[in-house]
Amino acid sequence: AALHEAGFHLLDRFENEVPDPTFLDMTRWYSDPFSRGTWTYYAKNTCPETIAAFRDDKTSADRGLYFCGEHTCDGSVLGLDIGCVHSAWLSGEMAADRAISNRMSRL
Repeated sequence: AALHEAGFHLLDRFENEVPDPTFLDMTRWYSDPFSRGTWTYYAKNTCPETIAAFRDDKTSADRGLYFCGEHTCDGSVLGLDIGCVHSAWLSGEMAADRAISNRMSRL
């Protein structure tokens, strides 16, 4: 079912020019004995603004330290959703962009 749904969305997006998949790997968190049911969540007394403040900390950036990963995602940018692999990737791209911009502004 998941493969069919994913394929449907790909076909729609790429105008029916998507080859058949050769392999599908899907995590089943509830049945994986090693996952222990882990997930990212907001700790007590935190909120999306707390995550953004951590991710965008100017003092750290001034020292060349940039944070990324799904734990730095707060939903403030399309695709930057907490707990998602895509968000981890996107947050890495955003951190790299900030690092490059910061470096270029100092030249």
